This record gives sequence, structure tokens and C-alpha cells, in this order.
Amino acid sequence: MPEMDGHQATKLIRADASFDDLPIVAMTAHAMVEERESCFASGMNAHLAKPINPKELYHAISHWCPEHVSGSNFDNVQLPLQDIGNSLQIEGIDVEEGLSRTLGNRSFYLELLSRFCDDQRNVVEHIRDAVEAGDNLLAERLAHTLKGVAGLIGAKTIQPFAAELELKLHDQISMAEMEQVLVETARAMQITISAIDQVLAQEKSINKPDTKVLDLAPVDHELMQNLLVKCCNLLRDYDGEAVDLLLESGEMIANAFGVDVQKQVMRAVRQFDYDAALNLLSNSAKNLGYEIL
Repeated sequence: MPEMDGHQATKLIRADASFDDLPIVAMTAHAMVEERESCFASGMNAHLAKPINPKELYHAISHWCPEHVSGSNFDNVQLPLQDIGNSLQIEGIDVEEGLSRTLGNRSFYLELLSRFCDDQRNVVEHIRDAVEAGDNLLAERLAHTLKGVAGLIGAKTIQPFAAELELKLHDQISMAEMEQVLVETARAMQITISAIDQVLAQEKSINKPDTKVLDLAPVDHELMQNLLVKCCNLLRDYDGEAVDLLLESGEMIANAFGVDVQKQVMRAVRQFDYDAALNLLSNSAKNLGYEIL
């Protein structure tokens, strides 16, 4: 994290005796023994390496927070056979591994692929710009994020390049020495994102809704007013339920404010930028005469 990393945060928490029994589990992009030992030395209880395996995460929670776990053995959970990836093939991506991160939820996995393209499409240019501007910390953080999200979706061709790039940036290797890996990363990104774009376009074409269904009546002002107040209150409280409510009400919001606004709001909440989502939603609402306190 830019201002305080997990080690510093843990040491501050452990300095307060009232949190002695609070379980702290590290989630890092590093699986090395040294990283695990460093986490334990800081006062953490366990260590999970990214990309996170859902079963490992569940077992960690069930071990350290058993009172919050219900249900039977998570090892018995099987992915839906139709979602294993036999009908979804993307160059440069291990779809089966990617789907395992979403427990076989195909629509959520496709959403992750779309977000990857939106957020990482120009990341190599951003890394290069950061290095040239002398901001190696930003460049390293961008490479670190790319490595993590590539692992999340199963982008096998991109992840090792991102890892190598992060290491070189950490060691402050010169731009000349990094040029080759930058070029290779950019090439892998172009091929993979192009393949994802094609698949997403095909999925959109197959699942394109009947336009007549979307020919809705004018929005009910009172219903919309209540929805906006609830959404904005959830966003102010940084409550994750805001995401579910916005997803459920996406068509209604798009019908009232336009598809572009709805997409911008959803993009903000998916990036956990609830303040930006709140500003977009409240400003759009006020422009149409809705009362948002």
C-alpha cells in the first residue's frame, strides 16, 4: 500500500493489547519462505499467497474465525461442469484456473476479464512514463498490480513478465536494461487483451438482450428517489451492499441517467472507489431534480 504496508499496520495493531487475540492473515503476491517469515515476525498469524485459492482462503477463515463459518467441508465443493472452461478458450489464458478463482461463476469471470482489459490495457505505457518521470515506486506498484490481476484471471503468459518487471523495478535497474522485458510484456498484453476482447464481443453478441425488452416506461420518480437515497447512504458508509443494489438496479439507473453514467458508477464501485461512485450518482441525481442529502 502506498502509505502504510501490511507489516507496519500489523505492528501498530499488535502494539494495542486489546487486539492481542485478533487474527491477522497476510495476503501477498509473494510465496517465498522469506516473505512468510517476515509476516510472522510482524505479528501476523497466517500467510496466503496471491492469486488466492478459494479453498485455502476458506480454510484460513475456518481456522482463525471458526465462529463465522457455517456449512460442511469446503473441499467437497465442485465447480459446475458446464463452467469448467470447455466452451471458453482464450489465447494466453488458463481459463480453467481463472474460473476456479470464481468457483466456476462464468459471468463473474467474464466481468473480471472485462475489468482486466479496462484497467490494464495501457499499463506498460504507464510504467514507462512513471520510470521516465523518476517515480519508481509508482512503476513498481503498477507492475505488482499487473502481476496479481494476471494471476487472478489465469493470464499465464503475462504474469511472469510482470513479475520480472516488478523485480527489476525494485532493484532500480536502468531503463535500457528493462527495455526488453517492457517490450515483451507489451507484446504479451496486446495478444492476450485482443483475445479477451474477441471473446467478450462474442459473449455480448450471443447474450444480447431484445431491444424491445429495454423499451421501458418512464422511470417512477418516487421509486427512483428511494433507490438513490438508499444507494447513496450505502456508499457513504462504504458498505459492500451498495454493489449488489447497484447491480440489481443497473437497468433502472441507466434508463434514468444514461448508460455511460451507469457504467462509470459501476466501474468506480468495482474499484472500491465509493467516494467517486457517490459523487457521480448524487450529481446526476441532483441534475434531474432528485433530493440527495
